[in-house]
Amino acid sequence: MNNINSHIAAVMGQGETQLAAAPQRLAEVALNDPELDQRTRAEVLEVVEDLGEAAQAEPEERKTGRIKGAIAVIGSAAGAATQLGEAWRQCGGR
Repeated sequence: MNNINSHIAAVMGQGETQLAAAPQRLAEVALNDPELDQRTRAEVLEVVEDLGEAAQAEPEERKTGRIKGAIAVIGSAAGAATQLGEAWRQCGGR
């Protein structure tokens, strides 16, 4: 979680608070969602960290494939009845 927080802080430092808010919210919910098993929780946190790291790059240098891959994993783990699923929908996921 420390790595996630440092990536989010860096993105916020670039003035992109909205871009930082989604990974931060998803990480917090993934940590506390009782519906997620440990393997899924770890996988979601890993890709949220990756997403935060990718978001640190300048907009024109962001690797969209990396971001899309992270989004796909989070979306897959965010089942409809989970807290993560609700947070995912609030962040614009489907």
